[in-house]
Amino acid sequence: MKNKETFINSKLRITIILIVTVIILSIPLIAMQFTNEVNWTLIDFAAAGGLLLSTGLAIELVIRNVKHGNLKAILFSSFF
Repeated sequence: MKNKETFINSKLRITIILIVTVIILSIPLIAMQFTNEVNWTLIDFAAAGGLLLSTGLAIELVIRNVKHGNLKAILFSSFF
């Protein structure tokens, strides 16, 4: 039962990472509709999306693989 719960939690975290990435990328997309000062190309969105996703998935990797609480806290503090 624990493996199923872990899988669901992991799937939920990955879904949250994807949703947050889309929300953050929608900010410049919406800003482009109202001002000429924000002018992103497809490459800009791809680069920002890649950076956001890689950071989120690195955090997920730490959550999955590090079991000791103190070490997890140290690793999380290095991300932020």
